[in-house]
Amino acid sequence: MPVTIQHCISQHYEMEKDEISEVLSRLPAKSLLRCESVSKGCRDLISDNSFRNLQCHRVKATTSGFFFQDTCEVPYPVKYLSTDNDQAILQDTILDFLPEKVNELIASSNGLLCLTSCDDSKDRDKLIYVCNPAKKEYVQIEWPKGSDNHQDFALAFDPYHCLGDGLLDFKLVCICKEYLYTFSFQVYSSKTKQWRILDNCNCSIHYSLPNGQVIFASGVLYWMTYGDAILAFDVETEESYFIVLPVRRTRRREDLWEVCIGESKGRLHFILISEAGVQVWILDSEPKWVLKHSITLSAMEEECPRFLYNDAKKASRPVPDYVPLPPWIEPLVYKDEILIVKLRCSYSYENHDEISACTKIYLCNLDIGKMEELFTIVKLGSYLGYTRAVPYSMSLAPLGSA
Repeated sequence: MPVTIQHCISQHYEMEKDEISEVLSRLPAKSLLRCESVSKGCRDLISDNSFRNLQCHRVKATTSGFFFQDTCEVPYPVKYLSTDNDQAILQDTILDFLPEKVNELIASSNGLLCLTSCDDSKDRDKLIYVCNPAKKEYVQIEWPKGSDNHQDFALAFDPYHCLGDGLLDFKLVCICKEYLYTFSFQVYSSKTKQWRILDNCNCSIHYSLPNGQVIFASGVLYWMTYGDAILAFDVETEESYFIVLPVRRTRRREDLWEVCIGESKGRLHFILISEAGVQVWILDSEPKWVLKHSITLSAMEEECPRFLYNDAKKASRPVPDYVPLPPWIEPLVYKDEILIVKLRCSYSYENHDEISACTKIYLCNLDIGKMEELFTIVKLGSYLGYTRAVPYSMSLAPLGSA
């Protein structure tokens, strides 16, 4: 941050407060969090909801890191990796401000994070947490009433949609499976602090329910499904529809076919890893799928020699169907041209007794064609490789109470 700004602040508002606010509101959240220690006046200004709202409007949040969660060990540990550091260092205390351990990492949206509680006590219902890790603020939201059969949640937060009191409005959307091909939507608004049940939606037999992957882009929530389509939900109109995939799904046993969805510049992206390599498709405004990136896995190995694709492919062949291992290669998350890939480099199952596997996480910057190894999943407390990841953008977004 420029020294001139620090000097002005430390001199107890040599500039007028409005002028300081005008300057600081154009700085990114990371710089402002450092400014809080400069003076009490600066800290009070940055903590003001109106200022935080103004800064969210003026400064577009950029990806600052990724949250990872091992989904095999209970309680499921959540760790954070900052992309601003030269070294890949996992932080495991970034969510310690929450009052309890969390069960599931759901999604992120423009600086806010959504998680569910892991307290299965009969004394109270499970809770949903929406939090701002940068400001260590959170709100607790009651679990929606109704069916507990296959529930999927999503978080929608638009920093340009401001409530009258300077707070920002966010929404939670819950999908509940009702019958074989029917599900219902419930919507929670931080403005009303209530859940509303929407009309049932009939799910075509050709499509399946969401698989847990969800993103928010330009006012629309998108869920990846187990079928040949992506489920979309317009947060403003509360209308849902399906988007057919650009490539027809194949059975995992028949061929390599692993996918995820992501967002970049407000557009939905579909990422496919197959024998042909990595394909990234973007949904344009028509809407129509357009192939944006295509790179072979061998080319990725040439770019990053530690990406042991050929060895991993050979090691994947002897894995019996009854061994509880996830796919040997998976795209975990995509955000702003950054693709996180998980690769099981080696595997052994000696004496049908103990599974041994080495799985690594890689970061691929598709914009500049660079790839690097981040860490082995043992650092997540995971050995099998069942891993969830969500992107995170540091933000000053004020939550208030829900």
